[in-house]
Parts: sequence; C-alpha cells; structure tokens
Amino acid sequence: MARKYPVPKPVKFDEKRIEEKIVYGTTTFGLSDRGVMMYHTLTKSWSTLYDKKYNDVEARWKQVCTLSKT
Repeated sequence: MARKYPVPKPVKFDEKRIEEKIVYGTTTFGLSDRGVMMYHTLTKSWSTLYDKKYNDVEARWKQVCTLSKT
C-alpha cells in the first residue's frame, strides 16, 4: 500500500522585501533583493519575473520603469 504524504504549501514571498513598486495598468511590478517581481492578483502572491542569478536586474528594472512612463 502506497503512503500518501501531504502536499507542502508554497511559501509566499514577503512583501516587505520589495524596495520599489511600479503599477502599469492592472499589473504591479516590484524590485527586490531577489530580482524583478510581478504581483498576481488571482493568487495574491509575488513571483520572480527576472532573477538576479541570470539577468542584469538593473537593466531589466529600467525597462519596466519605461513602461510606466508611456
């Protein structure tokens, strides 16, 4: 007989780690120590859009900032 283990709940990102926020239409972007984050209204959670490990976060954040100015 196979054992059923409980599915772990996903750990929500702490919103206090967001340094800057930009709202473009209905989308919210944030800059944190992990990278550029995006807020999902359906799940009410933050997810990583651009990670610092593989991307130049400063350049990506400048691109997101240009969205809000248009």
